[in-house]
Amino acid sequence: MKVEACDGAEREHIWAQIQRRLTELGCSHGEDQKGHYLPSLVIPATPSDGLIPASVKPVTEDLRPTSKDIFSRAYVNCEFRGRPLVCMLDTGCDRSVIERRFIKSRDLQPVRFSLMGAGRNSLKVDGETFIEFSIDGHPMEADVSVSSSMDELLLGCDFLTKHKGRWDFATGIVQLGDIEVQTRPKRAPGIACRRLVVAEKFTVPARH
Repeated sequence: MKVEACDGAEREHIWAQIQRRLTELGCSHGEDQKGHYLPSLVIPATPSDGLIPASVKPVTEDLRPTSKDIFSRAYVNCEFRGRPLVCMLDTGCDRSVIERRFIKSRDLQPVRFSLMGAGRNSLKVDGETFIEFSIDGHPMEADVSVSSSMDELLLGCDFLTKHKGRWDFATGIVQLGDIEVQTRPKRAPGIACRRLVVAEKFTVPARH
């Protein structure tokens, strides 16, 4: 800051404040005032007793989206046999799964897949079945494994691939073929398993 020309009283007042501030900063103020550029100082143009204290407002809301806000929108409005069913879309799940209590014993088919959680822990599989349900009123169907380790319907990559799923994570809209559905956060306590990996038995012929 450079001291500009002003009337005598105002100049003396400003210079007194400069000297006081330089003293606080440990600087010498005995040099010639003319033409000297001083350290960057905030000096009011009005007497100190007329100053209005600056007002700093605290940040009361974080507008940045959190990972929880973004990734919790993975559920869709689903109905199974005339009743609402908690249904999650999961791109990290190889095989779609439904909880055992939703399936009658007579509808169970023999086990074809063994399921493992994200920690490579085996999950109990009671069988396989074919289900018909609806998402946002649109009829759907899926081949699923049945497990008592789940507490909902988990639709994985097999379902999304079959229905040519395209997921816009920014808007939360999932396109399944010719229809669009809106994902939402879960409105119930967290589930026990979030990811499944399929391990299917097979035989490698000799000399292969």
